Amino acid sequence: MCAPAVWNKTLADRRAAFSQRGEKTSYQQTDAALTGWKKTAELAFLSEVSPVPLQQTLRHQHTAFGSCSSPATNILAAGRAVAGDNPGEACGADVRQQGSSLLRSAV
Repeated sequence: MCAPAVWNKTLADRRAAFSQRGEKTSYQQTDAALTGWKKTAELAFLSEVSPVPLQQTLRHQHTAFGSCSSPATNILAAGRAVAGDNPGEACGADVRQQGSSLLRSAV
């Protein structure tokens, strides 16, 4: 359950950065955020597992967003994923929230 927690937290932070400040989020920013999350009481359990699958989760999401052509399309795809629509229609990447066994797939 650690990888889905990281996926959802990163997705929420990525969406907030774009909608509030118009900023794209880099892999390095998400990796630094992961380090910070491990120091919080709420997400301290992330320190108890290998960092490899957690970082792989960050890379998969970064790749999914990178396959979109623009930041505006990226955030639309993420919004559709959370709403339950097919984000593949927007940019060719299937970006979904926790609960999906498929984190990213080409459409």
